[in-house]
Formats: sequence, C-alpha cells, structure tokens
Amino acid sequence: MKRVLISITFIIVSVLNAFAVNDTTIVNVEIGGVRYTRETTTNTPISGVFEESLDSITTDGTKTTYHIVEDIPIFNLISGKKQHRDNYFEPHVAQFSVGMNKPMNTIGDVPDNNIAKSITITFIPFECGYRIAHNFGLTFGAGFEWENYNLTDNQLFYRVDKELKVLDIKEFGANAQLEKSKFRKFGFIVPVMLEVHGSSSRSPFFSVGAALNLVPRSRYNSKIIVDDEMQNFKSSQLHHNPVGCDLMAQVGYGLFGFYARYSLTETFKSGHGPQMKALTFGISFFCL
Repeated sequence: MKRVLISITFIIVSVLNAFAVNDTTIVNVEIGGVRYTRETTTNTPISGVFEESLDSITTDGTKTTYHIVEDIPIFNLISGKKQHRDNYFEPHVAQFSVGMNKPMNTIGDVPDNNIAKSITITFIPFECGYRIAHNFGLTFGAGFEWENYNLTDNQLFYRVDKELKVLDIKEFGANAQLEKSKFRKFGFIVPVMLEVHGSSSRSPFFSVGAALNLVPRSRYNSKIIVDDEMQNFKSSQLHHNPVGCDLMAQVGYGLFGFYARYSLTETFKSGHGPQMKALTFGISFFCL
C-alpha cells in the first residue's frame, strides 16, 4: 500500500510539473546590432544555474531562449524581411522594370529603330545595402535582362559573313517590303549604386551608379517580302560584346520610380556590327 501511495504521489507531482510551464513572455531585443526574439518561460521545473549565452539562459524556475532574426541579403525578396544590423541600408534595387531603347553615337544615324517597339525588360530579385550615413548608403543587386531593338520600316538587320549590317530595304528590290527586323540579347545585370532616401523605405529616393552587364546570348531575325516571296534571315552566332557597363540613375517614391541608363561600351565588337551605344529609360516597380 505504501508503494502505491508513493507511486500516486509521484504521478501527481509529475503532472503538476508538466503543467507548471504556464507563463511565457516573447519580446524582441537587439544585441550587438543583431535583432533576436527572446522567449522567457517561468515556473519551469529545472534546477541548476548555467552561464549566459545567446543560445539560452537557464536558472531555477526560469529559462530564456534567444532566436536570431536576420536574413541573408540574397533572400530578401523571397522572405519579405530585411536585416536589422546597424550597418544595413534599405535599398531600392530589387525591381521589375520596363524600358525603351534608343541607339546612340551611331554612324550615319543607323540603326534607325522604332523606340515604342524596342523594349527592355529587367527583373532584379536580389538586393542588399550597406549604410554609409543615416539616409545614405551603397546598394547592390543582381538579376536578369532581356533587350530588344526593332528597326523601322525601311531598314533591316542582315548578316554578311561575320558582320551584322543595317541595310535599306530597297537594296533587295524596288518592291521589297519589310515584315520585321529585330535584334535581341539576353543576359544578367549587376547594379552598384549610391542611394539617398528618407527615413522609411516608402520615402522619396534617388540613386546613381553603374550597372555591369553579362550577355551570353544574342540573335537577330529579319523577314522581308520580295516579289511575293517571303525571305527569312536569322542567326544566333553574332559577335556582340559579352561584357558591358552602363551609367545608371533612378528616382522614385515608395514602390514606383523611373530609371535611365546609358551604355559606356559598344553593343558589338569592332568590325562585327553597327557602331551603337544604347540609351534606355523606363518605369520600375520595386519589390520592397
């Protein structure tokens, strides 16, 4: 009988201890510029005293656990969260933008493109920022870009040997008609910019800097009609410059803004295409 009473008493004490964890406090704290979630539980049936660490602090009846709350910058867009370090700067780089292209510094004003149909689509999902002053910082990004040049009704891209030339449609016959002529390239963009903005991420902002372009692929496609016969010219074996650099500026407010870029490098390698640098301007939606 005595053993039975001891067993019942032990079970009752164990049940009471199991329900003793009834007071939990969760707050956010910042230690050394890093934000943590601090979870403190009292009435915990744990004995002993342990040294403090960022993992946990355990004493008689109280246990405090710290969980680090911070993100790797490359996942900012996916997680929707930002870092909380003292040197972290809220950037305006992650974006989806649409712009129009105009070839600049061309010889003989060629190519003559249709600006409304010469579109650049840019998607920059990755960003990070480094604070230099209170509302001033250095920002970085990485993303993808698709760029298109659509010529006007009287000109077309035409490859001769290893050179992409711009010809007048009348060189193919007096009654020749142009269906379409496009030059496209796809690659990666890495902007590095200095930015200034207000006290919050939805304040007006302005940034200026450079954008590195890595272009592994380009192609052209021209279709003409000569004497009611369709002729198609296309190639993806073009000698474009695989690495380029643009001057870039942005201005905006909150989630929307405008941008402009001017290329410092030629689109094609010397002797392999028309001499041209691009001016691109458009509107951006920022992924904050």
